[in-house]
Amino acid sequence: MEFHKRQEGLDGCIVNDVLPIAELVHPGVLAFEEQRLTVDLDDAEHRGHTRVDPEGARVKVATRVELGPVRQLLSERVFRWAARAATAPIASEEVEV
Repeated sequence: MEFHKRQEGLDGCIVNDVLPIAELVHPGVLAFEEQRLTVDLDDAEHRGHTRVDPEGARVKVATRVELGPVRQLLSERVFRWAARAATAPIASEEVEV
């Protein structure tokens, strides 16, 4: 958490790869759209950025997530202390990503 506070000013942390794991454990928590994307490979400041490109590779992109099951998975498997402290069940909600 100290790294994220120092680097991004974030009061917390980012748990990488949570959504793909959630989709594997609970199929259907993500909704996908087909898009054409490319990754910038030049040496400019945008190197490594992914962007929409009509000539890019056709891929499926997660565009919505059902938060309830993802939050529950995080609480039960990553932040077990939070699951014990929770007093109310997590309501299911869907958000755009």
